[in-house]
Amino acid sequence: MVRVGIIALQGDFLEHEQILRELGVETVRVKEPNDLRGVDALVIPGGESTVIGRLMVRSGLINAVRELSRGGMPIMGTCAGAILLARKVSDRVVGETNQPTSPNGHHRSQELLREAEG
Repeated sequence: MVRVGIIALQGDFLEHEQILRELGVETVRVKEPNDLRGVDALVIPGGESTVIGRLMVRSGLINAVRELSRGGMPIMGTCAGAILLARKVSDRVVGETNQPTSPNGHHRSQELLREAEG
Protein backbone atom coordinates (compact mmCIF):
# COMPACT_ATOMS: atom_id res chain seq x y z
CA MET A 1 0.00 0.00 0.00
CA VAL A 2 1.20 3.51 -0.81
CA ARG A 3 1.91 5.64 2.24
CA VAL A 4 1.47 9.39 1.76
CA GLY A 5 2.78 11.96 4.20
CA ILE A 6 0.78 15.16 4.63
CA ILE A 7 2.47 18.26 6.06
CA ALA A 8 0.23 18.89 9.09
CA LEU A 9 1.51 22.20 10.44
CA GLN A 10 -1.29 24.50 9.30
CA GLY A 11 -3.90 24.62 6.58
CA ASP A 12 -6.13 22.03 4.93
CA PHE A 13 -4.27 18.87 5.94
CA LEU A 14 -7.41 17.25 7.41
CA GLU A 15 -9.25 17.54 4.09
CA HIS A 16 -6.33 15.96 2.22
CA GLU A 17 -6.13 13.19 4.79
CA GLN A 18 -9.85 12.48 4.50
CA ILE A 19 -9.95 12.20 0.71
CA LEU A 20 -6.81 10.09 0.53
CA ARG A 21 -8.18 7.69 3.15
CA GLU A 22 -11.47 7.47 1.24
CA LEU A 23 -9.37 6.39 -1.74
CA GLY A 24 -7.74 3.66 0.36
CA VAL A 25 -4.39 5.41 0.79
CA GLU A 26 -2.54 5.16 4.09
CA THR A 27 -1.68 8.66 5.36
CA VAL A 28 0.78 9.99 7.89
CA ARG A 29 0.60 13.46 9.48
CA VAL A 30 4.02 15.05 9.12
CA LYS A 31 5.04 17.60 11.75
CA GLU A 32 8.78 16.90 12.02
CA PRO A 33 11.45 15.25 9.86
CA ASN A 34 11.17 11.85 11.61
CA ASP A 35 7.53 11.64 10.47
CA LEU A 36 8.78 11.34 6.89
CA ARG A 37 10.24 7.88 7.47
CA GLY A 38 8.58 5.30 5.29
CA VAL A 39 6.44 7.66 3.19
CA ASP A 40 6.26 7.09 -0.57
CA ALA A 41 4.91 10.52 -1.50
CA LEU A 42 4.18 13.84 0.17
CA VAL A 43 1.42 16.45 0.10
CA ILE A 44 1.93 20.08 1.14
CA PRO A 45 -1.62 21.40 1.63
CA GLY A 46 -3.21 24.75 1.08
CA GLY A 47 -3.27 27.23 3.91
CA GLU A 48 -1.13 30.30 4.51
CA SER A 49 2.17 29.82 2.68
CA THR A 50 4.15 32.18 4.90
CA VAL A 51 2.98 30.40 8.05
CA ILE A 52 3.52 26.91 6.63
CA GLY A 53 6.94 27.93 5.32
CA ARG A 54 8.06 29.41 8.63
CA LEU A 55 6.84 26.37 10.54
CA MET A 56 8.66 24.09 8.09
CA VAL A 57 11.87 26.08 8.64
CA ARG A 58 11.46 26.03 12.42
CA SER A 59 10.73 22.28 12.55
CA GLY A 60 13.53 21.32 10.17
CA LEU A 61 11.08 20.01 7.59
CA ILE A 62 12.15 22.43 4.86
CA ASN A 63 15.56 20.79 4.46
CA ALA A 64 14.17 17.28 4.82
CA VAL A 65 11.55 17.92 2.13
CA ARG A 66 14.17 19.49 -0.12
CA GLU A 67 16.30 16.35 0.18
CA LEU A 68 13.34 14.07 -0.59
CA SER A 69 12.51 16.19 -3.62
CA ARG A 70 16.09 16.00 -4.89
CA GLY A 71 15.89 12.23 -4.42
CA GLY A 72 12.84 12.04 -6.68
CA MET A 73 10.01 11.64 -4.17
CA PRO A 74 6.66 12.70 -5.65
CA ILE A 75 5.50 15.85 -3.85
CA MET A 76 2.17 17.52 -4.54
CA GLY A 77 1.37 21.01 -3.32
CA THR A 78 -2.08 22.55 -3.39
CA CYS A 79 -2.57 26.31 -3.18
CA ALA A 80 -0.03 27.43 -0.53
CA GLY A 81 1.80 24.14 -0.97
CA ALA A 82 2.18 24.81 -4.69
CA ILE A 83 3.53 28.28 -3.91
CA LEU A 84 6.13 26.79 -1.57
CA LEU A 85 7.19 24.26 -4.21
CA ALA A 86 7.33 26.73 -7.10
CA ARG A 87 10.51 28.00 -8.66
CA LYS A 88 8.57 30.21 -11.04
CA VAL A 89 4.91 31.24 -10.98
CA SER A 90 2.78 32.69 -13.74
CA ASP A 91 -0.22 34.73 -12.67
CA ARG A 92 -2.90 35.88 -15.12
CA VAL A 93 -2.83 39.40 -13.69
CA VAL A 94 0.82 39.87 -12.77
CA GLY A 95 2.29 37.70 -15.51
CA GLU A 96 5.36 35.55 -15.10
CA THR A 97 7.62 35.98 -12.11
CA ASN A 98 10.77 34.33 -10.83
CA GLN A 99 9.61 34.70 -7.23
CA PRO A 100 6.82 32.54 -5.83
CA THR A 101 3.76 34.67 -5.26
CA SER A 102 0.11 34.42 -4.37
CA PRO A 103 -3.07 36.18 -5.43
CA ASN A 104 -2.79 38.68 -2.57
CA GLY A 105 0.91 39.26 -3.29
CA HIS A 106 2.35 39.46 0.23
CA HIS A 107 3.82 36.00 0.79
CA ARG A 108 7.56 35.77 1.25
CA SER A 109 8.20 32.13 0.31
CA GLN A 110 11.43 32.93 -1.54
CA GLU A 111 12.82 34.57 1.60
CA LEU A 112 11.88 31.52 3.66
CA LEU A 113 13.75 29.22 1.34
CA ARG A 114 16.81 31.46 1.47
CA GLU A 115 16.55 31.62 5.28
CA ALA A 116 16.56 27.81 5.46
CA GLU A 117 19.69 27.66 3.32
CA GLY A 118 21.40 30.46 5.24
